[in-house]
Amino acid sequence: MAELAGVSVVDLTNTHRDRDPLFGEADVVVLNMVCDPDLLPMIEERKKRGQVTVYEVNDDVQFMQASNPAAGFFANPQHQVLFRRLIHSANAAQFCTPELQRSYGFLNPRQAVFRNQLSWSAAARRPRQDERVAIGWGGSAGHLDDMAQIAGPLVDFVNARDDVVLHLMGSDRIVQLFTRLDAKKKRITPPGSLEEYYAFVAQLDIGLAPLGDTGFNRCRSDVKFLEYAMHGVVPVLQALVPYLDTVVPERTGFLFEKSQQLFATLERLVSDRALCESVARNARHYVETERIERNHAEERVDYYRSLMAAASQPTRRTASDYAAVAGSEVVGRHVSLNATEYEQLLHDALVVGQLQGKRELALRMLRRASEIEPLRYQPYLYASGMSNAPLDELDACLSKNPRSLSARVARADGLEQTGQTADAMRELLGAAEIHPTYDLPYLRVAELLERAGRAAEAREFFTLAQHLRIPLERNAARP
Repeated sequence: MAELAGVSVVDLTNTHRDRDPLFGEADVVVLNMVCDPDLLPMIEERKKRGQVTVYEVNDDVQFMQASNPAAGFFANPQHQVLFRRLIHSANAAQFCTPELQRSYGFLNPRQAVFRNQLSWSAAARRPRQDERVAIGWGGSAGHLDDMAQIAGPLVDFVNARDDVVLHLMGSDRIVQLFTRLDAKKKRITPPGSLEEYYAFVAQLDIGLAPLGDTGFNRCRSDVKFLEYAMHGVVPVLQALVPYLDTVVPERTGFLFEKSQQLFATLERLVSDRALCESVARNARHYVETERIERNHAEERVDYYRSLMAAASQPTRRTASDYAAVAGSEVVGRHVSLNATEYEQLLHDALVVGQLQGKRELALRMLRRASEIEPLRYQPYLYASGMSNAPLDELDACLSKNPRSLSARVARADGLEQTGQTADAMRELLGAAEIHPTYDLPYLRVAELLERAGRAAEAREFFTLAQHLRIPLERNAARP
């Protein structure tokens, strides 16, 4: 998009130190799957200034597998509601698949589907020393169940042939599914960067994409097909929604429903190199002509411009104004604000503290982050969940950002735990003043009143919270 006239693009993470300034200046902000209540008042402020916020949905969070790293977060019903509220609160929504639009499109009347594209063209395949046919798969830990469905028969298939080798790139749990496979018949690549993944894919002749028929998988994109096809790899894919509208069977790839079809296809491809080359060539041609990002950039920009109020004044700042920010990577009018020590400390502290239980180490990281950026509130917000004095951390957090809904709700919880019920209610009502249409503060007040025996008042707040609640399903009517 940054190659188009009059367009500058800046991308960064939600924890980046320049998030708030960018929110104040950008004509259009696209939020990609960020689930943070502190964004709600920021979205409303942008609306008042005539700026556009679009929420992008790439995954169906209501059906996440247990092996997905984000599953624990979205197991919390309030996070499910918040996810929907953010879609609803934005000026518009965009989806990477029609299935996601069908699931969440009811939350925002202004919407579009932009299918995933590739932003690059892979180099031509290099000759390999190993003459065996390389069958392979690489992916995230969230595919554990999908790979488990074919692991046993795939091991038997590869063990039975001298002309095949299996390449795997994934988590230890997925690799362990293939312990029965002869060591000479498998090549294991540890998880790595996107560039390392693409280097792995480039070694393959045939790429697999098994998918269980689940709600989450039906809403996946067809990016696995795109990656295989661009690298000259024959895609052999589950006959499921992500691929049904993309693949032309036996021309640009192969689809299978049952394992018998999968292994019949593999037998055929391993025995017919000419067929492999023909399908791989066709698949790559499809991606190069239909699914390259540059060819669809204008469509996205036109959509964003259509959302902007006619009277709104364009931002005077451009991407070049962010080029001097530490960690910036500049290509023309596109600036990527990469993580510096501050952002990395926040990330690592959450991993170390929440996933590994090393709270003291995490707190030291957060203290260091606050020294680097003394005006930012996130180090104190994150520290409140790991500290023995959470209220002190939250007080410091709110001194930096009095409009943090996350901090106010967390502080109310801490006050209630120490018996300060009246103060907890005042904190929650303060959160409600910041963003009056957010149902959670009213719900928490109602729960406090109910526990205090004030049933009539509790009912009033429960009713208000229910009125503001975002429905979880398309057909769920508000009370």
